[in-house]
Amino acid sequence: MSHLLDDPTSFVTFFQNDEVAAMIQNERQYKITKAQIDEFDRKLHALAQGVHPGVHPRIAQAQRDAIQSQLAELRSELSAYDAARTARAVWDAAQHGSVASGGEPILRGTKGWER
Repeated sequence: MSHLLDDPTSFVTFFQNDEVAAMIQNERQYKITKAQIDEFDRKLHALAQGVHPGVHPRIAQAQRDAIQSQLAELRSELSAYDAARTARAVWDAAQHGSVASGGEPILRGTKGWER
């Protein structure tokens, strides 16, 4: 993804792509998605606790599979948003001079960056 940071139009185009369009767009949606993950985790835990009277085992398995699938999708969206947020922070830092020319961070005196 480093090539996205080379050109701001590539960066914006990537995040406007249809495949990414379903991605979380802001902090409010991020918090809602985290809450949904917590709720699905609770439901999955409840389903795993045992027998549910009147529910056929195949139906119970289908419910577990559906919840696991939804959880995977929501977690993927969180990861994508985190990556986009990090990329944006790096881009902003580079644009505002937080990184010295040549890509050397301005962290002189920080362990590991002494020369």
